[in-house]
Amino acid sequence: MVQKQLSVLTKLTRALQDVDLVDGKLEDINGVIVYDDAIKQKMQAFKSLARIFVGSPSLQQKLKQQGRGRLAFGTASEREPFLVNSLTKVCNFLDISSQQRKMVRCTVCSQVTQYRIWRGALEDILNNLKEEVDWLLEHSEEKKTQGAKLGQQVILSCLKFLSESSVSYEVESSTSWMRPVPARYAKASASAKWEDVLDMVNDLRRYLLEHDFYHLEKLLSMKEGLLQIKDVFLDNTIDSERLDTKSTSCIELSKMLGSPSPCLFTLLVYFLYGSVRDIEVDLCGGFYKEEKGVLLLEQGGLDLSG
Repeated sequence: MVQKQLSVLTKLTRALQDVDLVDGKLEDINGVIVYDDAIKQKMQAFKSLARIFVGSPSLQQKLKQQGRGRLAFGTASEREPFLVNSLTKVCNFLDISSQQRKMVRCTVCSQVTQYRIWRGALEDILNNLKEEVDWLLEHSEEKKTQGAKLGQQVILSCLKFLSESSVSYEVESSTSWMRPVPARYAKASASAKWEDVLDMVNDLRRYLLEHDFYHLEKLLSMKEGLLQIKDVFLDNTIDSERLDTKSTSCIELSKMLGSPSPCLFTLLVYFLYGSVRDIEVDLCGGFYKEEKGVLLLEQGGLDLSG
């Protein structure tokens, strides 16, 4: 049985040698997202069979002979995939107490609500979404891409809009960029607001929702935050009083971006990695307390490189 599994795994590895599943996205060796359903099915088959192989008695016996204190991924639940896409999932996995979760969320919010993180995350998502739309327009029939063409124009407009918004910010101040629209400017619309970005995100949803774009979901996750800051200027050089962490906008934003928030986690991932992506673990493993109080985090990945 094990030899048969190895034979199938070897064949699948050869068939998938030019692609890989990277944080939820099937990509080729050049980092381009692959949309081929047949390749996706082969990748799913490889992952499923590999999980079975990891749990096979012969492999587990070998690990036991190596003197491990406990079996690695010995139960079916430990071999399940784990998509990390919210602080709630992280806290649940690590068994964080309610009081500690509140402290973690408040600390994270103060870091990821910086202007440069908001803008950087949005620009990263939009640029990657543009690549997906460009690929679709290049490889699909024209009659099936009318919405995508409109979406492409909106993406370019939004990127230009963000780049042309003159902004200065203080690195030390995580919220100094948040400026509510002063009454004297309200009617004149003297400066661009985050509401303009929100409107373009809504347009992109309407034009692109019929297509399976990976980064569209990431963009839509930002809406909950954009709704909260829609009346704030993008340009923080406008003459108005600076906001601090006790301002209404900041307080409401922090309350709204709870631990389960996709928006909060998207900002956090960009803050940590400089790009927006899913964090997918092939073998979820577990968090264990060993002898002498030693804590062990056990997770694993399934590698196609052989």
